[in-house]
Amino acid sequence: MVMTETTEDGPEEWVREWALNVKRERMSQGLKQDELAEMSGVSKDTVSRYESMQRMPSLCKAMAISDALGIAIEW
Repeated sequence: MVMTETTEDGPEEWVREWALNVKRERMSQGLKQDELAEMSGVSKDTVSRYESMQRMPSLCKAMAISDALGIAIEW
């Protein structure tokens, strides 16, 4: 699923904020995308697409990535 324009309080806005938080937290922990991918069980390409907001994550994958980073998730 390709990201579309954000709508007020819509899922696209949540995904944008989540993706920015994931990238910020990954970098603050000194992790590379492939390391986060291995920790979360999600492919590196998928992590990259989420961080660049090219794809919208499923709840399951968003939770796996968030758990690996130790950050909260609000859907």
